[in-house]
Amino acid sequence: MRYAFVDGAYLLDAIPGLIEGIYDEPYEIEPSELMSQLRSQKVFFYDAIRESSGGLDASQQAKLMEREHLHERLSNAYNYHVREGSVREKIKKGDKPEQKEVDVYLAVEAMTHVYRHNAEEVSLLTGDSDFIPLVRELVQMGAIVNLFGKESTPARLRAAADNFTVINYAWLWHSAPHEWKERNPLITEAPVSALGNQHSPNSLIGYLDGSELLTLSYQNTKAISVKDTGKIFMGSRVEDLKRYMRKFYNADFTLSGG
Repeated sequence: MRYAFVDGAYLLDAIPGLIEGIYDEPYEIEPSELMSQLRSQKVFFYDAIRESSGGLDASQQAKLMEREHLHERLSNAYNYHVREGSVREKIKKGDKPEQKEVDVYLAVEAMTHVYRHNAEEVSLLTGDSDFIPLVRELVQMGAIVNLFGKESTPARLRAAADNFTVINYAWLWHSAPHEWKERNPLITEAPVSALGNQHSPNSLIGYLDGSELLTLSYQNTKAISVKDTGKIFMGSRVEDLKRYMRKFYNADFTLSGG
């Protein structure tokens, strides 16, 4: 069996910087798609949320309710198990509340399932170097350990695992509900040379940092090409692409005539 152990706070903290803000529609996780992305048959999700909304402003209360709703959805999903730790409230003003028990809970359960031979392959989603001893021990016990984390995941943690998969915009997009993905097309990047001559003539629609912004059609798929960069962006809407460029390239483009 292939089991996944997810550091919930790490995953949820990664979402704003990797996919939120690109589309008009808020991003959400689909349990079955997340399980597929983790290449697992059973998922254990570890997180901790406040028991009370006292002292929170409206925005913080909304986020708390979203987190509670996610826990409920995951708990009710097939082969999902949510483990909740506790939250130690901030001592000084401005301090971030600290999760307690979560890391230990994850480590103990991962070790237990491998020791009992319930799991032969483990997917661990985290970027916390505190899990290096756990990963090394799981490998020594004979489990195949697949690590999932952001680009910033420490090299020592990556090296301890058997495989490493980067969590990025595309990975999160594939973890969303099918209907959401149909309404919010994936933006992919590729070199213009990959198209060869099998595309329609270019038409100028604007400029990106002084480079011409062109549209073209390739195998019935809309694409946007940024001249002089040698890159194309496939399957995107113009407004989505503008937000994508702001988020990942710190750049913006203006449309012709506007």
